[in-house]
Amino acid sequence: MPQPSIHRKIPGFAHFGFFIVWACLITFGVLFLENGLSLSFETYWDLARFFLPFILLIGFGIYLMEQQRKIFYQMYRLSICDSLTGSYNHQFLRENLKNIIDERKRPLSVVFLDIDGFKRYNDDFGHLAGDSVLRTLSEVFGKNLSDGEFLARYGGDEFVIVLVRKYADAEKFVRSKANIFKNLTNLSVSVGIAELRDEDTVDSILIRADEDMYRNKKSR
Repeated sequence: MPQPSIHRKIPGFAHFGFFIVWACLITFGVLFLENGLSLSFETYWDLARFFLPFILLIGFGIYLMEQQRKIFYQMYRLSICDSLTGSYNHQFLRENLKNIIDERKRPLSVVFLDIDGFKRYNDDFGHLAGDSVLRTLSEVFGKNLSDGEFLARYGGDEFVIVLVRKYADAEKFVRSKANIFKNLTNLSVSVGIAELRDEDTVDSILIRADEDMYRNKKSR
């Protein structure tokens, strides 16, 4: 699932700088203890003895920086994603939807999804089967999204898709995905779509999409 552009300062560079300073101090400290800063590079060993501690400590600093960066992104990913489905969570939805609305440089449609009869499905087949359905929905509707588009779990069996498309294109996309989902699970989804208006906020566009979804559900 493609992620919206998120700019984060890469951690580790402060520690990397610390190790460079540390390497320099140790290098010259070793030289001072050995020959009182009487620098001599008459042999390759003299040259290696001068640079080896520096190179080793810089290498160690790079290793720590990479490990810290991996841990940072793993923790960040956990903080913005729903642990069950792998889609983005409610907080990520609101934050990034606000950023997109503030830009107002492109068409935007917000889609509300709700699985029809999901509670009854859980009661009949169990929660593990229900969890599998939720993951299937996330996989189906999370594919083929363009840059800046994303799927988020709103809560329970409700999901929201943010599409950088006009209403008609969003409707066509969701209809095709709904057919795939029904073929895989034998369950239908109710859909509501709201296209961005000039006066819209995060709450107003979500409310309109939600209301559209409930109207469509009641009309079934």
